[in-house]
Amino acid sequence: MKITTGGEIVVKSLVDQGVRYVFSIIGGQMGTIYDAIGKNPSIDVITPRSEMSTALMACGYTVTTGLPAVAMCTVGAGVVYEVGGLLKAWLDYLPVISIAPQVQSYKMKPNQENLQACEQDLLFSPITKFNAIIYHWERIPQLINRAFREAASGAPGPVHLDIPVDVLFKHRFLTSQRKNRLLPPPHQSRYIGPIPGDAPSLEKACDLLSQAKRPIALIGQGMGRAGRFPQIKACLEKLEIPFLGTRLSAGAFDAEDSFFVGDAGSFANSEAGEKILEQADCLLIVGLDPESQQILKIAQNATMIQVETDPDAMLGQETAVPVFADPESALNRLAEALAQRKGRKPVAWKNKALKTGEAAAQQILKSADERTQTAFELLDGDSLKDCILVADGAPAAIAPAFLKSRKHAGGHVMSQGATAGAGLPFAIGAALGNPDRSVILLCDKESLFHHLRELQPAEELGVGITILCVDKAPGPDDAADLEKVLQGFGCHVHRTGEKISMANVLRHKGQAGAVLV
Repeated sequence: MKITTGGEIVVKSLVDQGVRYVFSIIGGQMGTIYDAIGKNPSIDVITPRSEMSTALMACGYTVTTGLPAVAMCTVGAGVVYEVGGLLKAWLDYLPVISIAPQVQSYKMKPNQENLQACEQDLLFSPITKFNAIIYHWERIPQLINRAFREAASGAPGPVHLDIPVDVLFKHRFLTSQRKNRLLPPPHQSRYIGPIPGDAPSLEKACDLLSQAKRPIALIGQGMGRAGRFPQIKACLEKLEIPFLGTRLSAGAFDAEDSFFVGDAGSFANSEAGEKILEQADCLLIVGLDPESQQILKIAQNATMIQVETDPDAMLGQETAVPVFADPESALNRLAEALAQRKGRKPVAWKNKALKTGEAAAQQILKSADERTQTAFELLDGDSLKDCILVADGAPAAIAPAFLKSRKHAGGHVMSQGATAGAGLPFAIGAALGNPDRSVILLCDKESLFHHLRELQPAEELGVGITILCVDKAPGPDDAADLEKVLQGFGCHVHRTGEKISMANVLRHKGQAGAVLV
């Protein structure tokens, strides 16, 4: 028989779910959690310099590894600062788990005046798939297991749990028998496996695709990345129709994928690409997201087939054929059925779409200013083949075209309309989860300065990334000398006027390096 705290139950539940890192700004209300982590060698705390970065680092870690990550901040003020980072997970369909302590349960609902107290569940409600308050010690494992299920199932996304401080610090005697009942294996709380789909909807989708003369597929929601149906590339090759990827799937596909047309946004913004979409007679949508919804407005003449694992994400239009199945199962079934049918494959249409995609990418690359073009030239080489590229700031607008034209997989493009400067903490989280791969942050000076302080904990942890920054020389409007600032954080700094190669810069494992363009 052992005396167990609520914090110990939290940590045991997280470890059972495969959590390796908790990204957290420490607060006294979480003392029992930190005590339990300190006694457990299989889980560690990573402490950034701001609460927003806890969620952003968790985003970078989980999207590049496919493994779960937890962001944890303290009552009130800490949680408020975390919201901006968790917004990134919400907009990019990332299954980040957010956990926060709350004031004592008897002081909640309605809220009693207390230090830093606020309605945390209401704060997170608009940007989470699931959020709950754990009022009782025995419900901790149940609700943590449900949070993981909600985060990863269907269209993925962040979740949030509040745990009152009296629940975290409560002590209970826990026998082995009661522990086994209280902490069931995680696989018992959710289904992990294929969702093959029903035969009638797949048959109808197959009929439409076999009759289509100008089909095109649109892939979103981070499909093809680690932990998010990574075999979808092979499925699309077997299907043999041209496909576009949204920003959320950037880097999952590249020019080596023979049917990959390019980035959906870049393609749709070109005159020739817009005409292709207008001419399409069948649009296969896999993982609907805001960027793919913009494409639907252009491809209004196409009959739509939507593959989705979340019924709530179905379009519900009369012209759409819904296929409730996981993408890999559905695309394999469609490819097998099409292969058995005789019919002319739209080869000319495929070639036209591919040429249009290549032209759109080259047009965007040529439109970049001289400094940005120099930065992309440095990235072109065999030494970068297995790198993780994170693009932020102004270069992010060019990055999807680069990923298409340079045969580079493993790129992640930050949205310009969401959390400013997300790239640096995102890249640090990615480097933490991929110690054997080089991580490059391609950014401009403005985006880099938003979270520059996170280089300090990265240096302490020995997490090395390479920063390729499009910099302006110091002047009246830009007084900060970025080279000196980065050197102050322990970075090896090079300028493009020097004789440098990215292969040499990337050799500084465990230490941040920077190239200023």
